[in-house]
Amino acid sequence: MAAERVHLSVSSLSKRITELEASLGQSLFDRAGHRAELTEAGTQLLPLAGALLQQADRLRQDIGAVTGLRGSCHIGAGELSALTWLPRLVVAVGRAHPQLDVTVHVDIGETLADRLDRGELDVALIAGQSRRSALQSTPLAQAEFAWCAGAPAQPVPIRRPGLCVAHPAQ
Repeated sequence: MAAERVHLSVSSLSKRITELEASLGQSLFDRAGHRAELTEAGTQLLPLAGALLQQADRLRQDIGAVTGLRGSCHIGAGELSALTWLPRLVVAVGRAHPQLDVTVHVDIGETLADRLDRGELDVALIAGQSRRSALQSTPLAQAEFAWCAGAPAQPVPIRRPGLCVAHPAQ
């Protein structure tokens, strides 16, 4: 039965056909007798409706074939992130989402927060929590810093030797 093939009740299918006939201003079925037969208008419409359904299926497949994110994404980042781990992230995002155009904007945290607030950036990677109530901050990682110095060509006299002892490394 036709209603079963399109997963509708007989009354729902009948209503849809009646609505289609009303919108076209033509009867598509001759309902005299025990079976519904296509009218001349129904016979003309049948191949067109089939072609439309095939096009709709192709469209669903084409759209479904493009998976992942697409469009543009503007990321703000501080210099440390931009010079260390962010390039690897951008490459990984590019592989996972080839339809997404990622642009990185490097600046200081406060400027990035301003641009994020104005809608110029989609996301910003800044040091510390934002104090702006309009922005939501989520900690991603912690960074450890260390003092590094090369050996001087000439010995440098320490003027305050107790300073280094007062601040031991932790």
